[in-house]
Amino acid sequence: MSIIKRIDSLGRIVLPKSVRKSLNIKNSDEVEIECSKDKIIISKYNVVEKNEMFLENIVQVLHNYLPNELYVVITDTNIALNASNLDFKGLKLSSRYLMLLNNRKTFKESIAPSFNPFENYKNMYLKLSFPIIIDSTLCGSIAIVGKRESATMIKKIETLVEYCRDLIIKIMY
Repeated sequence: MSIIKRIDSLGRIVLPKSVRKSLNIKNSDEVEIECSKDKIIISKYNVVEKNEMFLENIVQVLHNYLPNELYVVITDTNIALNASNLDFKGLKLSSRYLMLLNNRKTFKESIAPSFNPFENYKNMYLKLSFPIIIDSTLCGSIAIVGKRESATMIKKIETLVEYCRDLIIKIMY
């Protein structure tokens, strides 16, 4: 896609609504500006993606405490990491889960009925989800997902997952 825009007297340009929508850029989101020879590249800044190795370690630690039927997923709209052999990369989050994230709500299966947080991954149900909010920006969530019948240790690991979420926020802030 190529769009031509005029720079105003203060050096600003407006990102068209179609571009913001396709990159899921909302008011107050941060963008990254890179200069490369004679090009300017503007992309949505993704603090989660910039710390992928650290997040993979967090996922691995959490996964060690989970029973086999539960999985850790750290999400934003572009990335999902887990420590199992299931491939959660390229997830499309369901509208219900995006609404939960956008409302910055914590989800606990013990309080509300479980639902599938993914559009393109069948038979997975949200068990626990904590939003990752850094500098008042919603960056994603740390979630535990599993099959419908797997509810074994959720209460026991809730504190650990919340602690890991807080650690992610501290490290990336």
